[in-house]
Amino acid sequence: MIKKSWCYLTLMLIFLIYIPATAFGVSLNLKPQEVQIGTFYDGTTVEATGTVPADCQAVVLVRGAGEDVHLKKKGKIGGLLWMNIGDVTFEHTPRVYMIYADADLPPSLDSEIGFSALKNVIKISPAGENKDFLFKEFVKLKKHSALYTFHANAISYGPAEGGSRSFKVSLIIPPHMHQGSYTVQAFAVRDGHVVGKAAKPMQLKLTGLPAKLSKLAFGHPLLYGIIAAGVALAAGLLIGVLFGSKGGAH
Repeated sequence: MIKKSWCYLTLMLIFLIYIPATAFGVSLNLKPQEVQIGTFYDGTTVEATGTVPADCQAVVLVRGAGEDVHLKKKGKIGGLLWMNIGDVTFEHTPRVYMIYADADLPPSLDSEIGFSALKNVIKISPAGENKDFLFKEFVKLKKHSALYTFHANAISYGPAEGGSRSFKVSLIIPPHMHQGSYTVQAFAVRDGHVVGKAAKPMQLKLTGLPAKLSKLAFGHPLLYGIIAAGVALAAGLLIGVLFGSKGGAH
């Protein structure tokens, strides 16, 4: 009996040693967890709340699924004309990468979860390209489209209680963020390094008319094309009638 008790105790100690740090003092909740994209949708916010250890800071990351992005490389021909001079592919790029923190990220943390961490994720081809330059330009492009963003001073904290403190942040969901599954992660940071994390899935879902149009476009592309052409033709005729009734150009 004593021998069995020691076995149970040993197994429990091993479990406590190897259990992920996410179970200790880091929690995350989203409200709402599903964002519905209707006819008049123009973006929204999602409230992220949770806890981190009292001696830690919180960083929240919204991340989209990986995808391959194909772009044209431009350059001057003969030192005069700007033209397409090749293709560049960025593989495994997160569709969305939005960081929320209470201050700028130090270099050590940036290399773990910031934009610099994506250097180890994104593969750039063909070989022989200036990958550092292309990576920086790609991140600039994503920032310009507001799909890669960094928000400093975005997190507020509650008082420390029982070794933990609560945090709260409003996650900005822009209108051009597509339907799909995303991951929201909360990191506990101490001395510039991640010491724990928690994650929750977040869904963006089309509803109402946008959902019906999407279903029509993918399920019946020919019919969708005919309807789209008809709508465009009707709009053109309506504009012609409106401007024609005013006497046209002089």
